[in-house]
Amino acid sequence: MSLAACGVPEHSLMLTPCAADLDCEPLGAALRCRDGYCGEPEATDSDTDTDSGDATTTVTATSGPTTTPVDCQGLSACADECVDLIADRDHCGACFNACPSDQVCTSGACVAACGEGTSLCDGACIDLRGDPSNCGFCALACPPPASHGVASCTFGSCAVDCEDYYAPDREVAPTRCDPCTADTLLNPAPTYLWRFDEDGGDALVEDITGVAGSYHDVTLQQPGATAPDDHGAAFTAEDAHALVTLEEFPSEALTIELIVKLEGLAPPERSILSLAANDEFANELLLVYQTEDTPIPGLDVLMENQGLSTGVTFPMDAWTHLAISWSTFGVLRVYVNGARERTLAFAAGASVDPGTLVFGQDQDWLGGGFDPTQRLGGSLDVVAVYDRVLDDLEIAAHARALHCAE
Repeated sequence: MSLAACGVPEHSLMLTPCAADLDCEPLGAALRCRDGYCGEPEATDSDTDTDSGDATTTVTATSGPTTTPVDCQGLSACADECVDLIADRDHCGACFNACPSDQVCTSGACVAACGEGTSLCDGACIDLRGDPSNCGFCALACPPPASHGVASCTFGSCAVDCEDYYAPDREVAPTRCDPCTADTLLNPAPTYLWRFDEDGGDALVEDITGVAGSYHDVTLQQPGATAPDDHGAAFTAEDAHALVTLEEFPSEALTIELIVKLEGLAPPERSILSLAANDEFANELLLVYQTEDTPIPGLDVLMENQGLSTGVTFPMDAWTHLAISWSTFGVLRVYVNGARERTLAFAAGASVDPGTLVFGQDQDWLGGGFDPTQRLGGSLDVVAVYDRVLDDLEIAAHARALHCAE
């Protein structure tokens, strides 16, 4: 009996049943499914070409159309889509392996999503604003200083945290810890500079012009704020003050910087410094601090008998870098530890006259009228006066180089 009689094409050499051409591809790319069995395709008119006479040429049929593979260039092909199996939430680690809605895909695994303010870095939720190993971006580590400090990250920018008596350098991105020194106040050049580091005696020394001054019941050789061998002066006795008469003083623009520590047991009203031009203007310039026991705590500034409560406060029993700048245009800025705290309209058109400058007391008249309840009740380490308005960066740099101890 022939194969044709059994329903199998006579020209087929295969007896493998099939339902579609795809079932035959493992047996040979050219095979097709015909009448339920895999076999060679039927010849078509294009398979035979007669040139002349009885000569014929047989052309083998092709396997038909094929699908070109997707070129994902390093990614993975999932169906007709190129995906990153390392980070794709819909294809995490494998095609179509979707992460739950409360998870993200990292390193090819589904992990819990990070909360607000943090970012996922190598499987961990990191605050890029404050992590020195991931500062601003994942894996961006801040370089540590060579000595006397450690790397830090502040608001996504690299910085350094220095040991006591060392401060970050004054570059835009600090990279080292330099020894603290009051010499930083010499640039830009101040009009006056008092360090209060005298070895003893009653003489108050001014570094720039050498103008003579005097101490009264002030305790010298006290620990300072800038270096282990730095000294300050304690104005704690009831009559403690220092006095110097100045022939010149910045009149239309000025900056005053100082390091002060207020002790908690002294009166609630603390006079830091007072400039009197004459008995009529005993408050030519006055800086006084109101403690928490007063109705309006904070720094008060008086100029030509015009007063302003700034509301700027700072801690007791700790060294503080305090700075004010002012010009006759009527703008007062107040800084604490290098940061600007207030910008206020004040004393427009005023002009400061020279006279008697007193540290640690308020003058009720020229060079006198001191009240023990208005004494400083604390210590001074340095006072610098400039004849121009210093900018924020200059004051911040000075604060870093001066305020190096608690």
